[in-house]
Amino acid sequence: DTSNNPGFDGPDSNLAWGQDLPALEDVLADLGRDAGDAPRILLFYFGEDSMELPGGATTGSWLAGINGAQPGIIMPGTILVGGGYYEEVAPADSALDKARIKEITAECEVGEFNFDNQCVETFNTNDCEPKDAEEKVYAAGIGNVKDEDLEITSFGFN
Repeated sequence: DTSNNPGFDGPDSNLAWGQDLPALEDVLADLGRDAGDAPRILLFYFGEDSMELPGGATTGSWLAGINGAQPGIIMPGTILVGGGYYEEVAPADSALDKARIKEITAECEVGEFNFDNQCVETFNTNDCEPKDAEEKVYAAGIGNVKDEDLEITSFGFN
């Protein structure tokens, strides 16, 4: 159902709320590209709906196109060690997360999994809370597999 799509300022987006995401091959075909182009695709981040329990405060919630927020980048199309980017660009909503590429490896081990595809480690900070910092690990074809103390426990499609 795309009827509740709030619309976004910035890059063209085609979002289907409450539906399964299409396969990468289908997305690439819609863009007129093939699987060989996948490493050059820039992945945007259009917002989040966060909730802190038990009070229910939604500090950090933001949506691109609302309250002056702009889309961020979750993973750049060209990955360079030392390269930095904003994941969240919503200063009015206290969401200014940014990441810097710390390391790129051919494989990585996270929890009980060994990923034999490219892994990217990032060092993340937030302009609104400069003392907070965390490290994340992303595995190609999987996504975020480690976020500080949180590690992936399962992945794949049912």
